[in-house]
Amino acid sequence: IVLHVNFLKYIQSVSDGLKSEACGYITEKKIVFLKNISKYGNITFLADPSSLLKDFRAIRYIFHSHPEGTAELSEADFSVAQEIKCPTIVYSVQEKQFSIYNPKNTSLIYFSI
Repeated sequence: IVLHVNFLKYIQSVSDGLKSEACGYITEKKIVFLKNISKYGNITFLADPSSLLKDFRAIRYIFHSHPEGTAELSEADFSVAQEIKCPTIVYSVQEKQFSIYNPKNTSLIYFSI
């Protein structure tokens, strides 16, 4: 699955300006940010599931940021990725680092751009 570096730069740019976790999804042609409706947005994210329906079959990655802490996925992040069987990107605002977890082969990589 191809991931355009411009999409990662956009996630980084938007996330760096927020105090809450940014969240959204990526298709082959676009990146979509979703509203974080969590009451505790600085430490967790929650997106309205109906907001995913428009592009559901085209979603290649889901993503969110960690404004505090590392790019390491939480237990909840791993669970969601495994449940929906979709690669998950986490961006750490503090570390300026990304991680990508692929539940299909359980690979996890860390990198910076």
